[in-house]
Amino acid sequence: MKIGIDLDDTICRTTEMVGDKMEEYAEKNNIEVLEIMNDEGMKFDFFNEYLPYIYKNVQIKRNVKDVIRRLKNKGNQIFLITARTNSYVPSVTNVADITEEWLKDNEIEVDDKKQQIVDELVENIENFDAKLSEQEIITTLTKKISTIHKKYMPVIIVEKQSYIS
Repeated sequence: MKIGIDLDDTICRTTEMVGDKMEEYAEKNNIEVLEIMNDEGMKFDFFNEYLPYIYKNVQIKRNVKDVIRRLKNKGNQIFLITARTNSYVPSVTNVADITEEWLKDNEIEVDDKKQQIVDELVENIENFDAKLSEQEIITTLTKKISTIHKKYMPVIIVEKQSYIS
């Protein structure tokens, strides 16, 4: 079976680390966290400064290595599906390398990474003809996402056990 596993907040604690670093950034700049979230410029500055660190140092969730190893030992193919991209902030130009290193450091073996799937969806959104209605765009993207889900069974990994959705 092909099993697709999301990276951020599925196998690692990305949102938790973003929150911690946002509090650090707010304190350093004498502002409130909510101000960062409500101001696109501040949010951009925060992520530009902290995103490389977050991607490199985010904490793996408990039991993830064991669950993935067991799935692989049962003959399943494991695919990492992530929306991480180089284009979000200028300080992140090598997200694939950072992610690859993080996987290696955390002893997580996957058969392939599926960033290109997410990139294709984003590209499709950006390239839609302006004459298409919002519903036509949503319908087209839903078909593409549905195709992805038929190829890769999504997995949700939680603290003490794993659930295949």
